[in-house]
Amino acid sequence: MRTVAILAIGAIALSMGPGRVSAMSEDPPDHRNLAINDPDQFAWQLFAAVNRPASPDSNQAVWETWAEQTVVYSDACEAPTWPGPDGPFAARPSSLVEFLKEHVEQRGVANDPFNALDGDQNVQQVKINRPFFNYVVENDIWYQQGLIEHASTEGVDLPLGAIVYKADWTQITADDKPRYHWRVVSGYDYEQAIGGGGASNSSSAGDGAEPSPVILGLYAFHIVSKATPNWVWTTWNHADTKGRCDYIGCRDDFGVEPSYVAPHRQMGKDYPAGELTSATRILLEDAGLPDAWRHYRLMGTMTRFTDLTGRPELLGNAILEPGFGNTSSCTTCHSMATIGASGSSLSFLKSTQPFEGFVGTPDPSWFFPSQSTAATPIVYQTDHMWQLPQEAGANVRYDCDGVCSSTACDSGGSGFETPTTGNAANASSAPRGAKGTIL
Repeated sequence: MRTVAILAIGAIALSMGPGRVSAMSEDPPDHRNLAINDPDQFAWQLFAAVNRPASPDSNQAVWETWAEQTVVYSDACEAPTWPGPDGPFAARPSSLVEFLKEHVEQRGVANDPFNALDGDQNVQQVKINRPFFNYVVENDIWYQQGLIEHASTEGVDLPLGAIVYKADWTQITADDKPRYHWRVVSGYDYEQAIGGGGASNSSSAGDGAEPSPVILGLYAFHIVSKATPNWVWTTWNHADTKGRCDYIGCRDDFGVEPSYVAPHRQMGKDYPAGELTSATRILLEDAGLPDAWRHYRLMGTMTRFTDLTGRPELLGNAILEPGFGNTSSCTTCHSMATIGASGSSLSFLKSTQPFEGFVGTPDPSWFFPSQSTAATPIVYQTDHMWQLPQEAGANVRYDCDGVCSSTACDSGGSGFETPTTGNAANASSAPRGAKGTIL
């Protein structure tokens, strides 16, 4: 058998040969050199490994069998359990898009900066793999007080091989299925995910009839792997998605030709799909991925804060994170994933007028009251994972009889504070951000 790639995914080392993907070892090899030296190749190997079928007769991808964050952080009094392939469909609208749109409405901006696909009928899932899940459970960080205790004493340090998959789904038709990774969800599950009243089911919901099933197609997603201390950030869109290369363009030095697609001057337009390279076609074939996965494109990969000249590197999905793509940095934004003693956190936005994110090397004054290395942090980092302060941080544990057992409860859950220049301690009166916005 000709092996074309070996990749450690969580606690599995995958050997991809013609027509099969097999587990080889529970002790993953060190694949960090590939993640650093050829991140786009690493991105496609990651893509092939987590998107392969969960079983030979299933349309579910491996990542769809993982735990969804709304379930993991749902009960402060009881540890979450691993769902497995038969777990319920759990999703909700993109909280980031809702948050940004709210600011647009408050400012009275006439021109909507968001892609048309970010509509009210789209839902989002954030899935974590087993190594990530086990760390959350074993360290009691699925609820606010446990997270604060762990972050302020031992520090949050997720294991090598932890992976997050953030997926946005949109309604498609039966005719679209050959070009999309898709799934059918019940009308009730879909309506619950969007908050009720899905347009496709509105005609039947009013008369008490069971809502009709909905076909959802995957159109935009992140795959994030802790293959390096700063994680490896990969972001993807369906090739047909309008506006997918807006803001900074699309770059892929391994998977597709041409390797760079420049952004259009006008947003929300079609972009050429390009052609998958022979190496990518072989990789996907050997991993056993259905043909639909050949219609997805890498927008970019990120592993560091700056280039070798010190200029900030940029990456943000034009569809998942609309509105500030010219000032979006995965690594910088996620370095600010933090929680303080009161349950508050730093904000991922530098400004909302206009929308502007933080980029480049993190500023120590965001985290410490002074430049002294001995200073006690004002907020504690959560290993680049916003879902911890935003989801676990809002999941306040009471005594399970209805009485709050922590002074952190007085804060009403997690709030978000914009760091000020020079000293984050002065940020207590800064604007608050949104819950559940990013990974």
